[in-house]
Amino acid sequence: VFAANSSEATTPFLAGYVDTGIPWQAWSQATLDKAAASNRPVLVVIGYSTCPFSRRLRTHSLQDPALTSFLKNNFVCMLVDADDNASLANLVLDFQPVLGSPPSYPAMLWVLPTGKPYHIHKFATKSGFTPEGIMESATKALKIWQSKDGYAAMLGEDTLARLAPLEKIDKQRPPMTPEIVFDRAYTVINQFFDITHGSVSSGKNFPSACQLKMALRLAEVFPEDSFRRKQLRQIVGTCLAKMRDGAIRDALDGTFHQYSEKPNWNGPHSEKSLVDQAMIASAYLDAARHLQDESFRATAFALLDTVLANWKTSSGLFRHAETAFVGEDWIGPSPFIAPWFTWSLGEINQLLDPEEAKILIHCHGIMSRGNMPPSLYMPEFKDRANVLYSASSPAETASALALPPAV
Repeated sequence: VFAANSSEATTPFLAGYVDTGIPWQAWSQATLDKAAASNRPVLVVIGYSTCPFSRRLRTHSLQDPALTSFLKNNFVCMLVDADDNASLANLVLDFQPVLGSPPSYPAMLWVLPTGKPYHIHKFATKSGFTPEGIMESATKALKIWQSKDGYAAMLGEDTLARLAPLEKIDKQRPPMTPEIVFDRAYTVINQFFDITHGSVSSGKNFPSACQLKMALRLAEVFPEDSFRRKQLRQIVGTCLAKMRDGAIRDALDGTFHQYSEKPNWNGPHSEKSLVDQAMIASAYLDAARHLQDESFRATAFALLDTVLANWKTSSGLFRHAETAFVGEDWIGPSPFIAPWFTWSLGEINQLLDPEEAKILIHCHGIMSRGNMPPSLYMPEFKDRANVLYSASSPAETASALALPPAV
């Protein structure tokens, strides 16, 4: 419980929410029992410290006295750090689409004292982060709970039923064998592989380092000349090459953004985490060894060199993330891509000499109108709507500009 002060909160994310004035409780069976005893539904808020939208919820939406008073007087309020409780956070991500909201953070949902979710707030709307919009959702959640016909309980049951597998488990099915596990793992990886964009995830494109490392190890269980072994290696090589050449990799320092907002890798969500850098570097090193591709090794070492040089604090510890927070002088809602990761054609021409600028403009596909995916563009970017990705290889650029290959 960290209702009173930040010293009782176990993570920076939890400590940050203390000043909202809401008596936040930790997720636990004891808190659910407390909700049952007081005959109140549970409000669950989940986010993480480097998420700009979790910060926006705290610093703007939950600073409204009328809203916070309504929430603390009518609900048992739980706060969960997604980085600290990954299993619960992943479960909530699964629940969100079932309840009618895209999987994202922060998440705000209402659950029964039994833990079954029955209502959700949709942040992805025009009024999603306004106190009025949240108040409307909270009022509806309370009315559902107070209905005399058990409507909240029915909604909770329905949510679980729709999330559960459609097929009943056959208890007579023979036990799983390694061969069956390998076959199913191969099927799942192949099913999610997008050869166009080089991805093994759907929707928002995450650098799925764990899946790629698993695919490399799975390839080893199949015979050397088998189609499955070759295909799994091709999937890993394609994904890592597309990630390296996309804007999700910071072209200036070699580190990786947390994910891409779109299926391709050119809509980088600005924050970067230390854990991601470690896992991604490990995936590139594994691929360099298994696929005999030295360019992957170079990518891994460039990433690790930057982390060792720039992420270490004066105390000897490493920062756990670089954030996507946008300065207070930014007008309008916080963009997915922070302004310091975008460029204008004029800036490129100002920073570099004409010959260098010509090479970079061709290599990265820089345009006066910007190369950012249209769905991510915000008017506030104006002409600063270029992200740095490899639109053309060095060899292709040299050929197009009639330059020596070494350039």
